[in-house]
Amino acid sequence: MRLVRKWAPTIHRCFAPRSAFNLGRRLALNFHIGASDIALSFFATAPWPSLDQERQFLVGGMDLAMSNARVLSNLIVGGVTERFPELKFVSVESGIGWLPFFLELLDYQMSRRRRACSA
Repeated sequence: MRLVRKWAPTIHRCFAPRSAFNLGRRLALNFHIGASDIALSFFATAPWPSLDQERQFLVGGMDLAMSNARVLSNLIVGGVTERFPELKFVSVESGIGWLPFFLELLDYQMSRRRRACSA
């Protein structure tokens, strides 16, 4: 399998063999903060330019940890969890305190979208 150097959507076909490989060996799919071009650019652009360098670093560091929420939302909404329901995930260095809020927000967004699509 070739290494994907540019960030590819999690629903991209290049992830299916890796997911199947992980399932067959009971391995988890790991993702780490800053593991994509998007996360690294977000680290540089999230802080307001008016902040001094130290404060920009603090804002960037906090927002970088939240980039794992972006990965998780794409895995769920992109159908990866539906196609591979037994696949385990490991989110590294982002903590877990944001997860209840994230799941509540996901439920809310999904229920709104279902109502809008069925109307």
